[in-house]
Amino acid sequence: MINAKDLYSGNIQSMFKRYGLDLYKDIQLVPHSFNLQDFIDHKVDGISAYLINEPFKLNQAKIPYNVLYPNSYGTTLYDLNLFTSETYANANKRVVTDFTEACNKGWKYALDHTEEIINLILKQYNTQQKTYEALAYEAREINRLMLANVYPVGSIDTVRIRNISDQFVKMEKVDSLKNLDGFIFNLKATAEK
Repeated sequence: MINAKDLYSGNIQSMFKRYGLDLYKDIQLVPHSFNLQDFIDHKVDGISAYLINEPFKLNQAKIPYNVLYPNSYGTTLYDLNLFTSETYANANKRVVTDFTEACNKGWKYALDHTEEIINLILKQYNTQQKTYEALAYEAREINRLMLANVYPVGSIDTVRIRNISDQFVKMEKVDSLKNLDGFIFNLKATAEK
């Protein structure tokens, strides 16, 4: 069970292609109900899910599961990114710089002040009715996945970008990405101008 847009995720496609599986021929796809109970009740054999949420719920319910995490299968793509065009970035350097700095500052603050953020969510923003324990699990998983102790918040590893571009060539999504200059917005260079 997978959301239609997730089928186009480089992470998903690369992981299955690596093992010779065709998402459309070898797997019976089911439209996503966004209801974990469908997996629990064995209505589906697999479900696309966020590592920061659903495993907590399955653990609480003592439901056995196995995670097919693309990074464990040789797929190391950045998954959630913000993009803008080079034209917009050049014409609106201050907006792009301020937005980027605000995002990075917010993420850093949230990672450094987990308890405060959990309590704020519980008090003012808990639209999903999560428990303290669920939000603490989510915070730990986000911290683990972001590798903030290895990569500074907001940093982009250019070697990883090159590897990602090579994976997209192998997946036949692009012909070639030889020149990645200008692909990554350089906050320092913009600030110096």
